[in-house]
Amino acid sequence: MKSFNIEKGIKKIRKTAVYIGVLEESASYIYESGATLKEVATYMNFGTDKAPARNFVSLPFEIKRQNLKQTQKKLLKGDFDPAKTINLLGEYGRNIVLEAFESGGFGLWSQDAPATIEKKGSSQILIDTGTLMSAIGYTVVNNV
Repeated sequence: MKSFNIEKGIKKIRKTAVYIGVLEESASYIYESGATLKEVATYMNFGTDKAPARNFVSLPFEIKRQNLKQTQKKLLKGDFDPAKTINLLGEYGRNIVLEAFESGGFGLWSQDAPATIEKKGSSQILIDTGTLMSAIGYTVVNNV
C-alpha cells in the first residue's frame, strides 16, 4: 500500500478545484428546437418569462452542505490519496446534483404545468429526454 504525506496532500487539494454541472464537452449538444444544451441548462436553472427557475447547480449544495462537509472529513482520514480524494468529492457532488433531479429539487421546485406534463408524458420536473440530467458531470482542475 502506498503511503502519502497528509500535509503535502492537503496543500495539493487546496490548489485544486472541482467543477460540477454541464461541462463544455456536452454544452454544445443541439436539441430539436435548435437550442443548445448550455442554453437549456441556463433557462432551466435561472428560469425564463414562461418557466420558473429550478436551480440544479447551487441549491443542491446549499441543501447538502453538512453532508458534503462530513464526506470531506471522512475522505481526509485513513489512507489519504489527494487525486483519489478529489475525484471522489467530484463524484459525490455530481450525485448530489442528480439527487436534485430525482427529487424535484428536494421537493422545492414548482411542479410542471399540466400542459407540460401532458406534452412530455411525465410529471418528473426537468426530466424530459434525460439529456440535461445525463450531461451533469465534473472535472478536476489543478493549480487554481
